[in-house]
Amino acid sequence: MSATRRAAWIALIGSLLGACAGGGAGITEARRLQIDPASCVGDIAQVKAVPIPRAVPEKTKKAEIAPFEFEDLAHCLLAADGKPVPMALFETQGPVPAEIKIVLMVNSSIAFAAAVDLLDSQYQHVRTMPFADFVRRGSSYTGSLFLNEREQNVRYLVFRPDADSVGLTHTTTSGIGNRTPYVIPIPGGIMYGSVSTGVEQVLKTWLSEVGSFSIIASEYRPEQLDEN
Repeated sequence: MSATRRAAWIALIGSLLGACAGGGAGITEARRLQIDPASCVGDIAQVKAVPIPRAVPEKTKKAEIAPFEFEDLAHCLLAADGKPVPMALFETQGPVPAEIKIVLMVNSSIAFAAAVDLLDSQYQHVRTMPFADFVRRGSSYTGSLFLNEREQNVRYLVFRPDADSVGLTHTTTSGIGNRTPYVIPIPGGIMYGSVSTGVEQVLKTWLSEVGSFSIIASEYRPEQLDEN
């Protein structure tokens, strides 16, 4: 390879690698929800419940529900110890058994680290689904609640930040590859070719007190074993 061609090749490689290495600063900490203590209520019955959207039976697997923003729904409830707790209240509807699917989206490196409390019609605690029970799948965390006949008393779901998870980070790694063609005029002709470049991208997700999520309920029909 001539000195001219070598110089052109080096310049091309340098420009391509420089472009791949570039990038701005991202999110560096979890987002906290700012709440006004003066707006807090002492009785959860004072909070208006949002009906849980239900899937149309024949379209259950394809149902798409517009996401909620926890920051927009959040109310402030005073806990038994007097501490303010941001929360959103949902009301279950329809028959059981039922599956309630919850998706916590990752947006701009932020995900809502939600815990979900199940309450009965008298607002008494039945059980809790912590954020640790959600599974990371691509750009979201997903989880499902299955309500059977023994849990017909479940009437409400409370979404709140999970104190054990807020402030933590989840790290994922992905590879990005590119093949870039080039054409370089050189003395006596033109040099054609392509350059393959790749970078390993490390993505951090900050578990926060705010974020987007979707929730949808559908009838749950366990598969019946054929006794014949």
